[in-house]
Amino acid sequence: MRWLGLALILISTSAWAETQTGSALVVDGETLFVAGVHVRLLNMDAFESDQTCTRDGTEYPCGTNATRTLIGLISENEIQCEGDKRDRYNRPLVHCWVGDLDLGKEMVRAGWAISAYETEYRADQEQAQRTLAGAWAGTFQNPADWRREHPR
Repeated sequence: MRWLGLALILISTSAWAETQTGSALVVDGETLFVAGVHVRLLNMDAFESDQTCTRDGTEYPCGTNATRTLIGLISENEIQCEGDKRDRYNRPLVHCWVGDLDLGKEMVRAGWAISAYETEYRADQEQAQRTLAGAWAGTFQNPADWRREHPR
């Protein structure tokens, strides 16, 4: 009977993990359609599509820059995404790669997303801050705070 319980746990755990592989359609700096599945990159928070940031006293579309950067990272390449969690909208929360390139990590390193929810990309964010990459070259509002002030 113990073996049956263990087998059921293993089956249910492996069935919960999700993998999507294929071409991607970028929605914004953290959201993609991969093989027809709407997914969100895990442990980072990109600037929102309509969000602006400031550099040298001038506002610019940092949300658009985030989206364009993710499009550029993926290009025409096939991506692979894996995850076993879902967000409040029931989207899979995933890590995605183009080959060995971790897309979430690269977005944080480029300065168009911040490390969020976990500490996985904290060192990458610190590097982006030191080098004034992306939005770190000026000032910006945390994407989560921006969403709260600009509900849809």
